[in-house]
Amino acid sequence: IKTIGHSAFNGVNIANLRFEGSFPEITAGAFYASGVSNIEWAEDVKTIESYAFAHCSSITELYLPSTLETIGTSAFSTCGNLKKVVLPENLQVISNYAFKSCSDLNDVYSKSPIAPTLDYAGAFSLYVFENPKAKTLYVPEGAKAAYEAAAYWKNFGAIVEVSEFPSAGREAVIADCSESGRAFGAAGEAVVEGNNVPYAIFRTDGTEVASGVAEGRTTIPLPAGIYVASVGGKARRIAVR
Repeated sequence: IKTIGHSAFNGVNIANLRFEGSFPEITAGAFYASGVSNIEWAEDVKTIESYAFAHCSSITELYLPSTLETIGTSAFSTCGNLKKVVLPENLQVISNYAFKSCSDLNDVYSKSPIAPTLDYAGAFSLYVFENPKAKTLYVPEGAKAAYEAAAYWKNFGAIVEVSEFPSAGREAVIADCSESGRAFGAAGEAVVEGNNVPYAIFRTDGTEVASGVAEGRTTIPLPAGIYVASVGGKARRIAVR
């Protein structure tokens, strides 16, 4: 199979989807309102066209392929249970309404050190990602300033640098705090690693919630949210899920 036509699997209840061979383009509406939840991408996909996976309510996490360059209009709109999306390093354009009405999407990871173009000027806060001030954007180490300066990306509630990005079954690693130790967020806890390294965890309003001396790996149970971790005298923001 070389091509999947427009709306070919519209409404078909597919749980697991795996592309084999060459599929550089996922056509418009191909899996609209299907039951797909797990996707294994082709090695060469470059474009996901408009509405290709719109209204796919079973998708909860989305790890887009490294070759992807363009996300079409409303490609993943109204995926109501989508909580996390990882955008690849080669992504160039995110079109209008791409993630519109993804009400549970709170964590957006962008691997590119250069902010991809948002196709519709002014659409970011209204259409591409609704209510970005309620979401956290994770970017590569050293790229935070570039995203803070980029139109529409800067509207996110928090922009946090990570040294490694999540993949299926693995959490992101927040950039190292110091040479002697590091801290990162995981599910329901903050994690501090180091040998005889003092640490403190603060809410973003400055309230201290934990402190101590890390000996190996120390875990601190915390509610989901953004925190500031000071480890070995250097501080970073971390995200607990």
